[in-house]
Formats: sequence, structure tokens, C-alpha cells
Amino acid sequence: MNFILLIIISLIYVAIVFKPSETLKIIDKALIYNYSVNFKVIDSNKNLFKPYFSAKEISFQNKKNDEIAYIDKFGIGLNIYESLTKHHLSLFMLEIDSIRISENSAGGDSEPFLIKGKNLNFLNNDLQIKSKNFSVLFNHENTQAVFHQGVINSYSFKSIEALFEASTDSVYYSSEHSFNSESLIESNFFDLGAFKNHDINLGLSSKGTFNFKTKESRRLDRLKFKNSKIVNKSGYVVDKINATIFGNKNSLYGLFQSHIPNQIIKGSIEGNNNETFKIRTDILIDMGTLIDPSSYFDINGNEIFRTVMNISQENTSIKLLSKLTNTEIYSTINEIKKDKNEILETEIFIENISNPTYKIKNKNIEASIDSKGYGFFSFGSAFKEVIKKNQHDSGLYIYIDLNEFDTNNIILENSSDDNSLLKSIKLKSKKFIFLDNTYFNQSIDITFGDEPIIIMKGDDLNGSVKIDRTNFIKIDLKNTKFYLEEIGSFESSLPNDISNINLRFIGKNIQTKNNFIQDIDFYLLRNKNVITLDNININSTRLEVGPNFDNQKAYISYNNNLDLYKIKGKYKLDNSSGYFSALSKYNFNFFETDINIQWNSLNSLVNLEGKFDFLIKDLNIDSDISESTFLRTLRILNLNAIIEGLDDVSDDILQINRASGKFILGKNRALIKSPIALETDEASLKWNGEVLKNQKGELDKLNLDLSLRLKISENIPWYAAIFGGIPAVAGGMVFENLFEDAIQDISTINFKVQGTINEPDIERLN
Repeated sequence: MNFILLIIISLIYVAIVFKPSETLKIIDKALIYNYSVNFKVIDSNKNLFKPYFSAKEISFQNKKNDEIAYIDKFGIGLNIYESLTKHHLSLFMLEIDSIRISENSAGGDSEPFLIKGKNLNFLNNDLQIKSKNFSVLFNHENTQAVFHQGVINSYSFKSIEALFEASTDSVYYSSEHSFNSESLIESNFFDLGAFKNHDINLGLSSKGTFNFKTKESRRLDRLKFKNSKIVNKSGYVVDKINATIFGNKNSLYGLFQSHIPNQIIKGSIEGNNNETFKIRTDILIDMGTLIDPSSYFDINGNEIFRTVMNISQENTSIKLLSKLTNTEIYSTINEIKKDKNEILETEIFIENISNPTYKIKNKNIEASIDSKGYGFFSFGSAFKEVIKKNQHDSGLYIYIDLNEFDTNNIILENSSDDNSLLKSIKLKSKKFIFLDNTYFNQSIDITFGDEPIIIMKGDDLNGSVKIDRTNFIKIDLKNTKFYLEEIGSFESSLPNDISNINLRFIGKNIQTKNNFIQDIDFYLLRNKNVITLDNININSTRLEVGPNFDNQKAYISYNNNLDLYKIKGKYKLDNSSGYFSALSKYNFNFFETDINIQWNSLNSLVNLEGKFDFLIKDLNIDSDISESTFLRTLRILNLNAIIEGLDDVSDDILQINRASGKFILGKNRALIKSPIALETDEASLKWNGEVLKNQKGELDKLNLDLSLRLKISENIPWYAAIFGGIPAVAGGMVFENLFEDAIQDISTINFKVQGTINEPDIERLN
């Protein structure tokens, strides 16, 4: 028996090597009992153990000689031993190009025909199958096929089971697939270009049918993502992605779970026939991490956003929706504030996460900001048309429309960012408050750059503010109503934490309270120790300030480190309306001075030096007043001390019609260069001489001459009180019995005043 088998194998070998066509006939007769095989051209590799045949125009026929299958081109590698022992055709390779299954194959009593093998390469019209292992069973009704580890068209598979039905020219199949990131890219199954990094583990199960005539396809898929990971281009990580998704040709739906920073999210996935996927979930966002807090704006709260992500071959977009009921917004602008539990429906839309632009919208806000921070932010509705017309591709542009804006609530902050993204701020406010002045329907336009510019337009506030590269500020106002109690209010309105200020203020046609200022020009300079109002020029019916008689600029300066005060310039005050009464408890109608002095300490006037030329009209001094700023500044006249000592004066108000004089103040003394003259209704007084300073630098020792000219010869004690106390050096002395005889006519009396300011020694000379 073994000898006979050996002879048969030897004959087969000879046939394979030299006569492949005859070999196929032997196989046809000996191994394929119910079918016959015909061919046009066949060739062999002449290998005994693994013969390989290539042929053209092969047809398979049943017992009735009906064609059941036709192959245009094919190659076949035959496993001789297995085919002989297991009674089916066993192949180690099968390559088929264009197969036709005949309708005549249906019906009949043909026996099944089974082919098993490896390395299948099947091509038929739009279908290409490559498989490492396969088996095909032909029978009179259909053909069944099983494939393992291969590729169908461009998609890899683990296994495919297919049923080819000749009567309907259709194939019914089920398949199992497994993809990682690399194979997904190769098969172009998903567009992963929107992600910086990814690690995808995808299992795909598919069942469906395909009609070769109509090309109609029906399919149901199940996709399973297991512990996958994606990282977008900004570094945001979504990992531990687990999802099960069911879909067909037109749509898909599924559920997923994944980890994002600080939380686990769950949701659903939808898709359509346009290969667009929609992911729905809820995301918890810590609102405090969205923007750096500042002294004028802050946002806090943990907010849940309803999230919809759309994924397509071209793009991935995200929409976030929330009522912001857990969010609190703090702002120095009341209209921007938001309390918790207050509903504010808000939408955030990112059109493309690979190059994100954040579009934010609610009833108050509209914004569009890209990944570089370029775009716009708008609060209110006044600038909608302006926003449509403007380009916002060079920085950040802000538009604010408010009912009320109070600059007192804005805290300026130093910024070290020389390349700020902020390009402009446009503001409209129905009520605008600036340095305690209220304006209506005001417009503010701020342009940032190397030299920021602020433009103000309105019915009552117009002008500009410019800041150059050295941080010098120029404020220029015109046709403006501006109520300011005093010039120092500018400095008090500025933030205390700004140590250096260098600005110029110019005002033209300024309407102020009681016409205090009409035209004004001055510099405000401040550093750590010194604040100065410099080069002051003011013109109005109430106040004039400008250069002195030497044409030297007017200024007021204070050094807090040395407690040093300096004043220079020409000052003219018309106080007929009482507007300047707050400067002193002495009432006067007119004051003019040409001054250049400095001193230490506002209370004691130590080291008083310089020049002081003054004129006062209609000065009224109340005996009840305490020492005031005016009194301390002009201690040389110390009028208050005189009035305190009056015993015989029935009226506590001393009225001086006119007072004038000129001092020269040196290091060691104060010299009355031009006589100090005081005029009342009853008398006129003139002072000459000097006051010497003590070692502390205070005015102390007196060397003065007093000339008193009486206008009326009555009430001698009253006059005695006047010329006993009017001198700046009188220091509270009360004179009694200065005159022994009644004076009948106008006369002049002279006195010598010595001693000290606190203890004067007064001697009558005639």
C-alpha cells in the first residue's frame, strides 16, 4: 500500500513539474468529485510540495455542466498532502481577480465544494480582500466564506464571515476589526490632525449586506473605545476614554466615559452619514481659573456647562451652555457684577479646537477671542455696528456700554507688560462720573500703543489724555464743565500707590463753580517725597495765577521728607462771592500777592525765607476764630492774638479796609522792605523795621517802628487796643491808658516795638 502511494505521489510530482494542465485535470477527477474545472491558460512554479498555478479564464461547472463560477485571473498555491488526506482543496495562497457567480449555480443537487487556505488576495470590482487564512464553501444555493487577519479595501480586520447568495447577487457578512492610532491614520478612518497627541484603541464589529448589482449597502456597526487618550494642540488631555457606539450607514449613537483634568465625564455620541460626530456631556469648570483676578474684576464659582462637541473629517468644534447660577462676578462697575443664583444664560462656542477662537455670548456680553488673545469683548449693545465694521486681528479690542460709570471706582494698576494685547477701549455711559463731576451721554475712546490716547466727547466733557513713552501724561480739556473745589483735588484723586506722576493739565473755556477757572495750565509732578504744582497759569474772573514780577514761573511744592513748603508766583483771588473762604477763617474780598518763599512746618513756619508782597481788601477778623492756615502762614501779622485781648471793644469783628506790604525774609531776619500799611474806618497804621530769628529759625526778636494816624478823636481805649495788637509781633498785648489827653483833630502817633513776639515791649515816642 505504501509502495502504491509513493508511486502516485511521484507521478503527481512529474505532472506538476512538467504538465500543470494535466495535474489540474487529475485534481479535478480525483479530489473534486461533484465539479469540473476548465481553463484557458495555466502555468506552474514546478514545486512539488507547494505548487503554485496561475491561470486565466477559469470556470467551475457542476454535474450538469452548468457554470457555477467564473474567474478572469487567479493564482493558486496548492497544499497537496492536506488536499489528499482531508478531501477538500487546501491552498496556501489564493489570488482572485474578477469573479462571477452564475445564476445557474442556484438549485440542483450539487455537492458542497470547500476550499481552505492562506494568503488570499481577492479583487472583484470595488471589493478587495486580503486575508492570511480563509475558507470558502461552494454549494448549490450559496457560497460561504470565512477570513481571518487581513484587509478589506483599506480597512484591516480580525475576521470576516460572508455568505454570497447567487440568486440575489448579494453578500451578507459580519466582521471584527481592531485599530490603533497608526492604523486609523493609514486607513483614514478618523481625522486625528486636530490633536497634538493620541493613543487610540478601537474595536469595530460590523454586520451588513452588499448587492453587487445595485451597489446598495446596509450595515450596522459597533465601535468600542478602550482606555484611549487624546491631547489637543494646547496640551489639554482627555484620557481613559471608554465608549460603546452603535451605528449604520446613516447615523450612529452611543455612550462614553472619560477623564479630563480634575473630573470624570460621561455622555453620549451621535453621528450622521456626513461622517460628522456629535458628543454631548456635562463639564465642571472652575470659573476662577479662566481669568487672572484684579482689583476691579474677578470671577468665582464651580459651574457645570452643557457641552456639545462636533467632530468631522475637516474640523472639531465645541459649544458650551450654562445658566451660571453658581458663578459670582465681582467688578468695581456695578452693571458687570453678578450674584450667585442669578440666572445668566451664556454660550461659549469654539469653532475649531485645533486653532481655537472663543465666541462668548449672553444678554450682556458678546466676545470673540482667538488663541493668541486677539479679538474683541463687548458689554452692552451700543457698539454692534462698529464691531461689524472693524477688524480685530491685531490685538484685543474692548467695547463697553453702561448706564453709569464712576471713575472713582476704578483702581489703576501698574503694568510691566510692554507688549500688551489691549489695543483700544471704547466706552459709552449714560451717566459718567469723573472727579465728582457728573456728565451725561459721554463717550470715551482709548487707543493703546507706544503712546496711548484717550479721547472724550460729550455735551459737557471734551478733550484728550495722551501718554508718551516716558509716561508723561497730558490732559487737554476744552468746552467742559468742571467743578473742582481746589487744585489739590487733582492730586488727592490719584491712587496713593502710584509713586511717580508727571502730567500737564490744560483747560480752555472751562466752566467751573462761580467761574473759579476758565483757562488753566499747570504741571503736576510727584515722586516718593515731593509733590509739585508747576508752571501754573490760571485766568478767570475769580482767580489768576501766573509768573511773578521777575517773570519766574508760579509753583507750589511740598517735600514730605523735609516737611518743606515752597510757593512762587503771582496770585490774585477775588473772594467777593466767598468762594475762597474755605482757605481761611478770615473773610476778605480781594487778595493779591507776588511771592517767592519757603519754610519748614506748616504750624511753626521754621526757616521762613524769600520775598512776600501782598495786598488784602475788606478783611474781617472774628475774635472767636482759632489759628488758621492763613494766620499760621502770615504769623508776622498775628492779628488773631490782638483780638483775643480786647476788653473794651463792643464789636468782636475787626474790619480792615486794606492791608499791604512787602517782606524780605533771610536766613537770620525778616525785613519789612516796604511799610506794612493797614487801613480801617478810624485809622491807618504803618510798620517798618525787622524781626530777627532765633537759633531754631523761628521769627522771634522785634525791632519795629509803628506809626498810627487817627481819623476820629473818640473812644481812645478802642484805638489803643488796635495799635497795641495789630503788629505781627504784638503777640497778644493789650494796651491800656496809652493816651492821657483826648485828641480833638487827626494826628499821628509813633511807637517803638521791641522785645519778642510772645513778649513785645512797646514804647510811645510822642
